[in-house]
Amino acid sequence: MKEINAPSMHDRIYQGALGNESIAESVVTLDNLMEDEQIRLFELPLGMRINALQICGSGLSAGKMLTFAIQSPSLFDIQLLSLPLTETVSGVYPLVPLTTSEQGGTLVLKVAGGPVSGTLSVLVRYSVIGY
Repeated sequence: MKEINAPSMHDRIYQGALGNESIAESVVTLDNLMEDEQIRLFELPLGMRINALQICGSGLSAGKMLTFAIQSPSLFDIQLLSLPLTETVSGVYPLVPLTTSEQGGTLVLKVAGGPVSGTLSVLVRYSVIGY
């Protein structure tokens, strides 16, 4: 599987006051992203509770599916959200709160249904609960 690192992959995730909601942003341009490829958006610190994904995109390949998942160092994926695509996407998608229990997990973006092109902004809404 081909892995592509988004520029945000090298950004540190802010871990401020416990309990306050924070946002981490990644903007990616998808250029015929194939089913055997994934984009690594963020490396997730230990003790981060993910509450929602806020997604905005344009020029997207309609009829395809985006899947957001956390890949853990234990080599298993936790699927957060599957999103059917239209030409434009905009919304806040609440999640069952999920707390990272290992250092080194990665938030990844995968596609299904064929190649996907377009621009996508992904905001991870999270709070720090510690470990």
